Amino acid sequence: MKNLLLGTASALLVSAIVATAVQAETKVLDPVEVNNISNTQTNLTAFDLVVLAQRGYLENQGIPSYHGLVSAYHNGNVTAESIVEGAVKSNRLDANRLSDRQYINAVDAQLASLRY
Repeated sequence: MKNLLLGTASALLVSAIVATAVQAETKVLDPVEVNNISNTQTNLTAFDLVVLAQRGYLENQGIPSYHGLVSAYHNGNVTAESIVEGAVKSNRLDANRLSDRQYINAVDAQLASLRY
């Protein structure tokens, strides 16, 4: 009886942990969702901002897209700060993000994870 109780409790604990992990997964934007982000959306996550930059939504601010963005970042021609600045200029991000070091570091981490 004790083994049955212990086994049941373990199974419940494992299922609760798995359910929590599944709920905590990061949502990845699909192309349709990216196209639906308006020019006035100002609460973008660092991930969403890098996706927008990568897909060419900041080209008018001098930020290259796709492989050009990756190359420019790794060559030092584009920085997290320049992407945040471009997003602010295009009204996609609040101006207070320009001085938000934690947000800029998060954008930099997203950029660093980009591969050719």
